[in-house]
Amino acid sequence: MIRYRKQNLNDPEQDSEIAVDLTPFIFIAAGYIAVKVLLRTLD
Repeated sequence: MIRYRKQNLNDPEQDSEIAVDLTPFIFIAAGYIAVKVLLRTLD
């Protein structure tokens, strides 16, 4: 998970945080590579 936090020192209530979870992208990429390798072995 990647987190980015922006702090506003003048007004702490306006602090913002963005969190990105990369787990689904890793599974999709691994599945795509696995299918590509499988199809290449069938040829």
